[in-house]
Amino acid sequence: MRAPYQHFFNSIKWVRLIGDNTEFITGNIMQAVKLDIQSALEQAQRWLQYEGIVHVQASRTPNGHIIVVLTNCNPAAITAPVPSYFYGFPVSFRQTTG
Repeated sequence: MRAPYQHFFNSIKWVRLIGDNTEFITGNIMQAVKLDIQSALEQAQRWLQYEGIVHVQASRTPNGHIIVVLTNCNPAAITAPVPSYFYGFPVSFRQTTG
């Protein structure tokens, strides 16, 4: 039996590595697996359109960069489609005070 990801790896035409960026080219479709943190943060700014999200920023942890989503309410109440990982970076929710 094939692993669920086997089809993806069989369809890879080539891999391009540039700095922290990795792109897998599959036919005519390019799937960016990981961007640099600034590019990912720029893409994540679209989450500001969702109710309850007031700021999106990058933060560095001992394990690397993360994307922090600041909310003006309990983060569990956010129903926006924000992933737990975005372009390879973990996403963390924090409630603002005041």
